[in-house]
Amino acid sequence: MHLTLYLRIPGLVELETLKSHWAEVAGILSRDDFLPLQMVTIWLLKVPPSSVTTIPNLVDEIRNWMPVLDARSVLRVTPWMFLAN
Repeated sequence: MHLTLYLRIPGLVELETLKSHWAEVAGILSRDDFLPLQMVTIWLLKVPPSSVTTIPNLVDEIRNWMPVLDARSVLRVTPWMFLAN
């Protein structure tokens, strides 16, 4: 079983909102019902402007939210040419 999440994070406000709710998401995905889940892929489809944060910093921050899922999660960034401005 595989779960894919698509995230659009246009700015820091949305990033902070997502961060505040991510513990709930991680808690749900760590329940026994989701033990068969082999992989969680998170695609970043839209990111804050580079003047606000860099892609590596954003990726590091989001990875820090996922310690429960770390062994079975993959964080991917959409190819640059497809990132929304």
